Amino acid sequence: MPAKPDAKSQQGMTLLEVIIALAIFATAALALLNSMSSQMSAVEHFRTTLFASWVAENALINTQIQSENKGNKENKPVRLAGQQWFIDQQYAVDKENKIRLNRVFVLQSEEARSPILSVSSWTQTPAEKP
Repeated sequence: MPAKPDAKSQQGMTLLEVIIALAIFATAALALLNSMSSQMSAVEHFRTTLFASWVAENALINTQIQSENKGNKENKPVRLAGQQWFIDQQYAVDKENKIRLNRVFVLQSEEARSPILSVSSWTQTPAEKP
């Protein structure tokens, strides 16, 4: 008659070992998902800030190209990368009317209270023609 295998010589894993392995795997998977989520959030923030900087730079360049003074404040919507951006642009000129300060605030919506990005530049106003 063949001998019965005793408990010590059996191959395989016990239920407790399987539960512990699953708990370790689940913990590692949760940590990985949390890390990926925060990375996706950071990438989206970087993308939004990059597009906002392009909108602000375009607004400043347009202001430099158009030398006429349109007042001291301008609000307008701009479309870039399939999204509507809102520009709040302010102008100020020094006492001699030689240097102009341009400030551009880029908002994601008209109702937004704080801008995503704020950019300022100084430009010299063109000399008057005699």
